[in-house]
Amino acid sequence: MPLKLLDRYVLRRTLATILMAIGVGLLVLLAARFLIVFDVSIGSKNGLSVAAQLLASFVPHYLAFMLPLGLYLASYSVVRSLAVNSELAILQASGISLARIFAPLAVLGIGMTLVNLLVVGWLEPLGRYSYRGLIYKIEQESFYLKARDATFMKAGGQIVLINKIQDDRSSFENIFIFETLATGGSKTTTAARGELVFTERRPILRLYDGHQLKIVSPGDPEQRQQMNFTDLNFPLDEMITAFRPRGDDEQELLLSEFLTGAVPPGTSAEATAAEFNHKLVIILSSLFMPILGACLAVLNPRRRNVHQVAGVILLLIVYHQLVEFGTRLVEKTGISPLIGIWPVFAVFFGATLYLFHAISRRPGSLDDLMSDAVQRISDVPARVFRLRAAE
Repeated sequence: MPLKLLDRYVLRRTLATILMAIGVGLLVLLAARFLIVFDVSIGSKNGLSVAAQLLASFVPHYLAFMLPLGLYLASYSVVRSLAVNSELAILQASGISLARIFAPLAVLGIGMTLVNLLVVGWLEPLGRYSYRGLIYKIEQESFYLKARDATFMKAGGQIVLINKIQDDRSSFENIFIFETLATGGSKTTTAARGELVFTERRPILRLYDGHQLKIVSPGDPEQRQQMNFTDLNFPLDEMITAFRPRGDDEQELLLSEFLTGAVPPGTSAEATAAEFNHKLVIILSSLFMPILGACLAVLNPRRRNVHQVAGVILLLIVYHQLVEFGTRLVEKTGISPLIGIWPVFAVFFGATLYLFHAISRRPGSLDDLMSDAVQRISDVPARVFRLRAAE
């Protein structure tokens, strides 16, 4: 097989598997997230549209995890297929080294690292800020959007009873509103019907065909005001204010903003350093993920073993959990990221180099390679002792 044809074959199959893995992973993760965002957005105006915006804001967060995972699993799948079908052995017998066979995967890893740089460094912080802004807007919306038929509700100093809510969630019948005044008095408003009118700053409840009774002082019931009205604009307690500026949390900072050294208000230098190094580790993980997956695929090529596939997936989950644990450790204790985060990256990167070196010299099962590694390590004290005895 010509080398250019081999490169195209490996790249085409790997890219197709990456896209499939990312697509399936995003569907599963977003389906789980949909149950949460739908519960949050239900009752809001244009609830499905809001839920879709919340899900879209979460896509970069899941994509930052799925890109290295998809690259890792795709590389394993493609090389495993070549190994099990003896195509890899034929290529090596024809004089093509594993380094040359894995070269397209290494190039793909560099490309995915650049893509992940954009996702983790820019899209994920912006998506996180957008998600929090939408949640804030939903929480600030009037409780009338979540009202229930014939149920007393309380918000601030208002007690509301709505007898009938129309299907559009913006039209009401038989409304009762009791409000406590700052003077200690009260204001009672009843109306035959009403509707929500949305303005730029806050929604207004417009009431029709009603009556209002206002008692200024509870000690003097004679000081009261009452009126009948045809229509009345009733401002709601909950003002919808603008969301805070981006950057109040270290997770919302762009990668370029970390380089300025600015610490967001309300956070610590340790949290900022932990988040910055966490982003770098996740981005750089795409460099060795394809080679690690390919090396694991070559091990024990004579058997189709489902346990090996499960172990391959578990290995990546352990890696991400260790990185997350190191990030939290740096944030809580203030230790250096060089101690809490980067050793995990160094161990997996070093293990990748060792596996590649081992299978390049002598392909075999994982047990054989691990036994060989343990034997080499255990021989070190004996070699040192013999050298000192010879002196």
